[in-house]
Amino acid sequence: MDSDSNMVERAREQFPALVFFEGDVRDFQVDEPVDVIFSNAALHWVPPSNVERSVISMSRALKVGGRFVVEFGGKGNVNQIVEATLEVVPNTSCPWYFPSISEYATILERHGIEVLSASLYDRPTPLETDGSGIKNWLRMFGSAFFEGKTSDEVEVALDQIENRLRSSLFDGNQWIADYRRIRIVGRKISQ
Repeated sequence: MDSDSNMVERAREQFPALVFFEGDVRDFQVDEPVDVIFSNAALHWVPPSNVERSVISMSRALKVGGRFVVEFGGKGNVNQIVEATLEVVPNTSCPWYFPSISEYATILERHGIEVLSASLYDRPTPLETDGSGIKNWLRMFGSAFFEGKTSDEVEVALDQIENRLRSSLFDGNQWIADYRRIRIVGRKISQ
């Protein structure tokens, strides 16, 4: 499942034996409950005000006894990048949801998904090696920070953000994003 119809179409072309559909994790439904829900690097895009709704949808879609396996940005993910961006671009907010283990586990368990294991771990991630990795990363994933800005204003902000982060996230050759991931494995125990 993906909310982007182009991504669904590409998946269907690449894996014709599997079933793919367009949907939103906040309100999707399935005809028959499924055995497994797996998500990688997607749930941190759910707005905080919709997290509970997304968990309810996933729980409803999962069979009792079904497995729940997810990984996404956890508490402190890209913290240095977010802090530098908010300093340079005030009056904006972080577009992602990065919970602690206890915060997310509490929501899961409230909706019938027992947490079997959970971990939060650092995963420093190398970005492009052309020297503009942090700027490109922010253009791709952090565009919400720059809404309402002209392209010139965005470029000035990106230069300032890069300058703030150079000493901590650039090793002289490559930018390293300060990723922290949360991984949760659970099982549906009740309706």
